[in-house]
Amino acid sequence: MKPLHLLIAVLLFSITNSVSQTETDSHTLTINLNTVAHLEINSTNSNAISLKGTAPNDAGEKVELNQSNNDLWLNYSSIAKNNSARNVTVQVIDGEVPEGINLMVSANKYLGDGEGHIGKVVEQPIILNDKKATNIIEGIGSAYTGNGAKKGHNLTYKIAQSDEANSYAFLDFDDSTTLTIVYTLSDN
Repeated sequence: MKPLHLLIAVLLFSITNSVSQTETDSHTLTINLNTVAHLEINSTNSNAISLKGTAPNDAGEKVELNQSNNDLWLNYSSIAKNNSARNVTVQVIDGEVPEGINLMVSANKYLGDGEGHIGKVVEQPIILNDKKATNIIEGIGSAYTGNGAKKGHNLTYKIAQSDEANSYAFLDFDDSTTLTIVYTLSDN
């Protein structure tokens, strides 16, 4: 009987030993975040804006150039590289602002449900009379504003009589124009 007990003990030990063995394996996983720079203009009405002067009620008064529009909202999504900052510039790329008039735009402080390093608006209105790209929002990091009207930065356009001497003399009723205005989100 002893050999039988010995055989049973050896078998039980072999089975227990093979059941308790473990085996492992591994793999790698790579996480990639690509740079993102998306910008969009949304409107509560239409992306086409029309600004005009207001005719006087009485002879001897001037045409009032004080109309404004704030229907447009600037939205962006940004994943910046190495915590760098981005800016949004604005510029007229097609058309000319009529003589005697200043066309101005300003971005209002952020409003919405986004998060991250939202940019800071330039405090003074930007005069768009030349075709120079000018910062309107600065210091955007990795952030998003939310999408659609009433999210992001509300844009306010305004016309006013130019500060140039005798600028009223340059106003011409036949000097209507259509401008193309471009916003660009780019690295500093």
